[in-house]
Amino acid sequence: AYHVMLDVAPGVEVFGHLLLPRGVRGPTAAVVVQHGVNSLPDDITGVGHPKEACYHQVGRHLAEHGYVVFAPLITHYYFGPSSNACKPVQDEVLQGDAVGLNRIAMVAAKTQRIVDFLQTLPMVHPDRIGYYGLSYGGHSAIWNAPLVERLKVTVVSGNFNDQRAKLTSNTEGTSYLLHPY
Repeated sequence: AYHVMLDVAPGVEVFGHLLLPRGVRGPTAAVVVQHGVNSLPDDITGVGHPKEACYHQVGRHLAEHGYVVFAPLITHYYFGPSSNACKPVQDEVLQGDAVGLNRIAMVAAKTQRIVDFLQTLPMVHPDRIGYYGLSYGGHSAIWNAPLVERLKVTVVSGNFNDQRAKLTSNTEGTSYLLHPY
């Protein structure tokens, strides 16, 4: 397991956990596994977690089955008591605005950079890279599928709900309008 920081553009970086399977012989498939709201790459990989968390360390299990795994911190939403709770999201939006892009474009740019990186690794087959989005990571997966053409397969696990209510309702408890980002 490795902590990796990649430059995307001036002032824009993407951090993640890279898991390399043991005993890999020759190039193998890689999977970018994106967590959801209020989670971190640790929840995907199990790095630093003594027991399984909300995502059952799916990244660790994929690595145990021979996949190279990159669990990024592309979008991070933290709904907590801190006055800086939504700062990472605000930073991402501001970075996108500075270069004339929206937040999803920044997610796609970061994912493109991750794919660039994975394709340089000798143990990764450059034409066998997929994306697995869990929960709100499923939202990223929906958008990344057509925008990041080198992804050969995309799994959307979560984010299946009434999007209109999720985006615009001021009465539904799961609406993004009721969260501080």
